[in-house]
Amino acid sequence: MPDWIEVDPGERKVVVKDHPRRDQIDTAINEQLIVELYSK
Repeated sequence: MPDWIEVDPGERKVVVKDHPRRDQIDTAINEQLIVELYSK
């Protein structure tokens, strides 16, 4: 799990502790496509 996510399987709970920084995301993301989609 990334540092910014905390998982407690005993309580079936997931906590997002912080917004991930770009360097913490391991998925290839094309930010320009996101901007184009929401600018319509």
